[in-house]
Amino acid sequence: MGEREKIPAELKKGLIFALVSGVFYGFLPIFCKLGLREGLGPAELLTYRFWIASLMMLAVLAAGDRRLLRPSVRSVTRGLILGFGFYGIQSFLYFQSLTYIPASTATLIIYFYPVTVTVLSIAFFRMKVTPGVCASLVLLLAGCALVFYDAFAKHLSMVGVGLALMSMVGFSVYLIAVQFFLRDEHPLRITFYAFLATSLFFSMFHNPLGLFDKGSGAVSIVFLLALVPTVLAISLLYGAIGRIGSAYTSIFSTLEPVVTVLLAAWVLGENVVGIQVLGMVLIIIGIMVPNIEQVLVRRRVKLAEE
Repeated sequence: MGEREKIPAELKKGLIFALVSGVFYGFLPIFCKLGLREGLGPAELLTYRFWIASLMMLAVLAAGDRRLLRPSVRSVTRGLILGFGFYGIQSFLYFQSLTYIPASTATLIIYFYPVTVTVLSIAFFRMKVTPGVCASLVLLLAGCALVFYDAFAKHLSMVGVGLALMSMVGFSVYLIAVQFFLRDEHPLRITFYAFLATSLFFSMFHNPLGLFDKGSGAVSIVFLLALVPTVLAISLLYGAIGRIGSAYTSIFSTLEPVVTVLLAAWVLGENVVGIQVLGMVLIIIGIMVPNIEQVLVRRRVKLAEE
């Protein structure tokens, strides 16, 4: 396979990874809210979430390519930076914000991060800003605003908003750090060490063995929290970033708020109104724009070469 054939294939795979990761991430606030209903605190939920996720990743790597389990100073250091320095703190801020404001409100604030990540990518990776990217960001922000307009207007807690804003900034910087670390690193290896480091971070605040004292409902929620919006979502997120970069990944993964709203209506009984459906349509169009632009650019290049 030639280089010209390989690059589009990698772009396509990165796009699919980002989209599916966004779908799986959409379950995160739902499982968090269900866990809070079971009486689990934010730090408690996060401790159980990442220890189980670490064990799941250990099993996956042990059953597959065991060479990825071999520790190196570089991998362990990067995992510690991501777990202690970025994702641990960002996750706690996000989960803590959910104790003050609705899940949809927190998600609206978090989903300003595609703009932040794009700006950071321009600064650190010299990303070229195209008209398609600009149009996509506008559509995504407008779509999120419509999807979550009702939740943002009610039960507004400035403490919760502040925590969600800090979480958004932390997540943006975290994605940039992931893109930098994945330049010469396997996504699954860095995922495992990041999970392990995050587990150790939260173990400073809560005993992970406390899960054995919980009921079956709480254990089931924690298991799903570790599997769907953690192991599956983050592994695919890292794979997408390694192929298409953090800015495009953040744009394509914006399918998450659509999934969150639909699940909130189905699982939590929240109402979905017409203007929210319009917002979902704008989000989907916003996700499609950069991909359509890439196709048109490649087509123009091909015609010019012919």
